[in-house]
Amino acid sequence: MLSLQAETDEAGLLDIAASLVTTPLPDDRPLWAATFVPAITGGRAALVLVMHHVVGDGLAGLAVLGGLVDGPHAPVPAAVSRPLPTRALLAVDALVDRLGSLRRMPKALGRLFAATGELGPSLAHRAQPCTLNRPTGPYRSLRPIVVDLSLVRELAHKNGATVNDLLLTAVTGALHQLLTERGELLDTLVISVPFASRTHTESDELGNRSGVIPVGLPTAGEFSDRLTAIAAIMGQPKSMSQELRQRYWHQCSDCWTD
Repeated sequence: MLSLQAETDEAGLLDIAASLVTTPLPDDRPLWAATFVPAITGGRAALVLVMHHVVGDGLAGLAVLGGLVDGPHAPVPAAVSRPLPTRALLAVDALVDRLGSLRRMPKALGRLFAATGELGPSLAHRAQPCTLNRPTGPYRSLRPIVVDLSLVRELAHKNGATVNDLLLTAVTGALHQLLTERGELLDTLVISVPFASRTHTESDELGNRSGVIPVGLPTAGEFSDRLTAIAAIMGQPKSMSQELRQRYWHQCSDCWTD
């Protein structure tokens, strides 16, 4: 665990987090890292935990954070020291895993075709060319915006939307203004909507069981009209059946892990 001693404010903390997240984790170590920031203005501290997505998705990450804060639910047995595996054992293990992937291929292809057919309308969305579609690089900065959550929730619910719908409406509107100032007129932006195939997990149940669905959202027009439209659009991925979510996750996991 790395510790940073110099005092910083919230903006500095976000800069630290952005730098850590955009720096690749070393491939000769476990794919996670924790950085302790002990001195934040106001007598506070922070822990920035970076975890590769193959290690755990959002729910698994929250479970790990809960375990760090609350401690394990049961005593953890002492670890038994074991020697590092040899290259030969690693090669045999990799070969067995690949052979297993070949055996699962017919079933995986069946799930792939079924999921693609059901997700066809969503997968048809393609992002229009614009200056946003380019590598961002490591130089990013984050600035906090503090708002009254109760007022945001009230406004969203008044329009039959969620807080996330309202946030998407604000962000897409801001991006539309930015692109317009650059001379680019885009009335729709394609975003990736994340979803999880599980509703709960424990800190010892890691892994990635999530996927994304591309969705086109309007950027032009009155705020209230766009909020209503985005709430209706976003309601479609949310209403996906658990079976389809599970099938889509299996499709993604077979492609990514095998």
